[in-house]
Amino acid sequence: MYLQTWMGTSTTLDPETPLYHMYRDLAMNEEDREILPRQNIRYDITVIPPAVLAGEYVKTKGHYHPENPAGIGYPELYQVLAGEVHFLLQRKNLSDVVAVAASAGEFVLIPPGYGHVSINSGKELLVMANLVSTQFESEYALYEEMRSGAFYAMEDNRNGWVRNPW
Repeated sequence: MYLQTWMGTSTTLDPETPLYHMYRDLAMNEEDREILPRQNIRYDITVIPPAVLAGEYVKTKGHYHPENPAGIGYPELYQVLAGEVHFLLQRKNLSDVVAVAASAGEFVLIPPGYGHVSINSGKELLVMANLVSTQFESEYALYEEMRSGAFYAMEDNRNGWVRNPW
């Protein structure tokens, strides 16, 4: 069991409770449902509630994209539909780690060669849409091995970003 802060109140959270929801391969209408697959593009929605677990803001698991046939990693485009997010972008060797803040209406491009974690850094529900190629599967192993990204986004202002000791 974990102690979770949810909008200022503490509750006990069962470890089986999902921390976020992903809705994959969506379409606005039937025309989009036909066009997107022909272009090898998938449209997804991710919803992350405003919560803090053990002092850390709730986030996605994190993943990398493999290289495409041209030898360049696949990019991913996000749009924040509601709420506030911090994307923690990092290269596999951690030679570059960048935090990008975005709020409703803004777009963030995850460049080739970067893995990413999405963190609900606000006090409201975070809803994001993304476009990504259907030609690969995300790589989660390095994030699992590191037990997350290079840094943890902490609620405590004194600590803020805390380096992952991995």
